[in-house]
Amino acid sequence: MGAEALRCERADDVTAALFILHDAYEAFIGDITMPAQDAIALHAERQLTGAGRAFRHGLATLKSDWDKAIYSAAGLPTPDIWTNRQRYLVETMDRRMTCYAAIALFGPEAAKAFPRLKRPLTRGAIVPWGPMKAEEAFLSLLGDLIGRDRLLDQSHAAAAHAALNSL
Repeated sequence: MGAEALRCERADDVTAALFILHDAYEAFIGDITMPAQDAIALHAERQLTGAGRAFRHGLATLKSDWDKAIYSAAGLPTPDIWTNRQRYLVETMDRRMTCYAAIALFGPEAAKAFPRLKRPLTRGAIVPWGPMKAEEAFLSLLGDLIGRDRLLDQSHAAAAHAALNSL
């Protein structure tokens, strides 16, 4: 929904595509929440001085490596070369969508956990989607943004890679 909101707010399609893929690495390493990251770093630091910082650095490097592979496969600029405007729009929309998704899920009281943020201009209400609907919407919008041919080419390359590695 955030990528669609960016389009509704007149961001270009490249920026919307950057947004739709901004957490794509989570498909490979999972979504490690900030509280979990903080707890892991704290416990690691208690075991060995510098281990908490090493954990954070390792996780950041892992995310960055996945981002480079994912964005490159999509034919998009990798996060290290985004313009300041692209970075601002993606990061700001992420915070805005998080805030308003929390409000949609938990009610107006959830707004107290966030700074005052402008509501994203979405096409309809922000509601949770089941996995199948989310996947369908993701693939449809990504195909619109980067082109269905590129999306299919990458899907075919991934399938061939998986098949060859299973031999």
